[in-house]
Amino acid sequence: MNHTATVVRSPGYPEASSVTHAVVEAVADAEGIPTSNVSPPLASVIDPDALETIVTSLDDRSGDT
Repeated sequence: MNHTATVVRSPGYPEASSVTHAVVEAVADAEGIPTSNVSPPLASVIDPDALETIVTSLDDRSGDT
C-alpha cells in the first residue's frame, strides 16, 4: 500500500488553549477549512488526553540538560 504525505509547518498557535486545539487548528489551516469542519474529529482518531500528556512531558524534559 502506497501512502503520500504532505508536511505543513505552522508557526504555532499561541491562542490555542491546548495541544489538541492547536492540532485541530493546524489541520483546519492545512485543509483550508473552519475548525468545525475537521473530519473525522480528532478525538475519534487519537486520545486527546494522551496527546496532552506526551507533549507536556516533552515540554517538562526540554528544560533538562
